[in-house]
Amino acid sequence: MRTVQHFSPAEALYTAAEDHPEGYHGMVVERVRAGEVLSLPAAVWRQLGLGGREPDARTAAMGRAALAEYLELARPVGVQEEIQAEDFAEDFPGEGLNDPGAPLGGIFPRASGLALFAATLGPDVSRRIAERFAAQDFALGAVLDAVASVAADGMVTVLEQRFAERPEAGESGGAAPAVLAYSPGYCGWHVSGQKRLFARLQPAEAGITLRPSCLMEPLKSVSGVLVAGAPEIHRFEDRFSFCEACATHACRARQARLGA
Repeated sequence: MRTVQHFSPAEALYTAAEDHPEGYHGMVVERVRAGEVLSLPAAVWRQLGLGGREPDARTAAMGRAALAEYLELARPVGVQEEIQAEDFAEDFPGEGLNDPGAPLGGIFPRASGLALFAATLGPDVSRRIAERFAAQDFALGAVLDAVASVAADGMVTVLEQRFAERPEAGESGGAAPAVLAYSPGYCGWHVSGQKRLFARLQPAEAGITLRPSCLMEPLKSVSGVLVAGAPEIHRFEDRFSFCEACATHACRARQARLGA
């Protein structure tokens, strides 16, 4: 089944409870819509190198300005299409450049459900970021860029949640599956895998195209495959050769979300 996925800008940005001191729930989205001032998610400040520190008054004001621009300009939308494991098995090898140990190669055959996806914040946010840097407004440009990056990741989290909650998703016994997204360019899945993904998914209806370099246009876009299944299929040790070049080791936090 193929669906167009819609998000509110606030839903994308504030979707992860651990990234916002108030926690994500409907009230957060309603307060944003009402124009009330909210602090940015902690993930934005982490991207900007603040770690767990609170921003000073000037930086916090810049954050509010970036939040206002993001909420004005972002038009999040995506497309998602379920795919059978045998069809994904044809696409996953791509151009033969995947790392032989890419974990996804052993994960997707054990999945109870798979869906390709691509989602974007729309062109206006990326255009405004470029304009800020071109005007040498580097500080606000950097904060807006971080806001958009967190929101792009938030769209993936929303898609994971929605795929887990679809009526046919329950494992035997009625338990909801664990859903994680995997993307070309990460964890041994070569970025050239985008070509086969885009050829099958055809996400142009959501305004997303692929450059010859395999970067997406608009830049603040995400793509990959949603994998549903028992939590244990997603667990692996980050000790592969390609892990040495990884700056975040985000797989650890992703697996921690699955619980014991």
